[in-house]
Amino acid sequence: MNTLIQNGPFLSDEACDGIASTALNLPIAEGKRPLIGHPYYVYNPCKTPRDPQEVQAHNHLMRSAFSVLIDKTVDYFQGLLGEEVYVDDRISLPGFHRFNVHPHHTWRRSFHVDTEKTYIAQEFPDLGVDLEVPQTTFTVLLNSHPEVSAGLSYFERPSAVTAKIFIARASGIEIDEALSSHANLHLYGKGEINVHREIIHSIYCKNESDQFFARLTFQGNLAHTQKGWLLFW
Repeated sequence: MNTLIQNGPFLSDEACDGIASTALNLPIAEGKRPLIGHPYYVYNPCKTPRDPQEVQAHNHLMRSAFSVLIDKTVDYFQGLLGEEVYVDDRISLPGFHRFNVHPHHTWRRSFHVDTEKTYIAQEFPDLGVDLEVPQTTFTVLLNSHPEVSAGLSYFERPSAVTAKIFIARASGIEIDEALSSHANLHLYGKGEINVHREIIHSIYCKNESDQFFARLTFQGNLAHTQKGWLLFW
């Protein structure tokens, strides 16, 4: 990939509507994150024991209700990455994020880097995760509204983020507030797949309508292993 964020067509409007209709009727997992399902990284083995039963229940749900979507994702990344893409029953399949954005509100915070591969490498050394190869992350926006913009804020250079954090701390400003005003913006199109590798980024959603908007995305990650690329959430 030659750009920080690669995007292109993935799902039709009709496919997005069908997936969203099913996913929005599923219960949201308990915890701080508005997740539909149980992603692997909630169970950081360094902090909280992972519950294998929840992972198995999530994988059963994704295979029973969204098997076509999972298979399409595997095929897509095998073409993009040029190697075998596979899943492991011990680790969560990709799933859904739902964020309820208030009317006339902009959600732009929680800058981070996706490196969940480190947790997998610790708990499953048999997979041979290559920590030197950047983790690949993807997001697909499943719904849209003419008065809502959804995407991500990101930085091209880590050094720029370090400088903004230093200035924010010195000035007593919230870190996310300071970063947001200087970040680049990448907007999602409904049904497009957006791919990046370990960039510093945050969720972005600007709701200019008079209604709540439930921003729904399908997303996951891939880690390079001795077998190929592991697809997970």
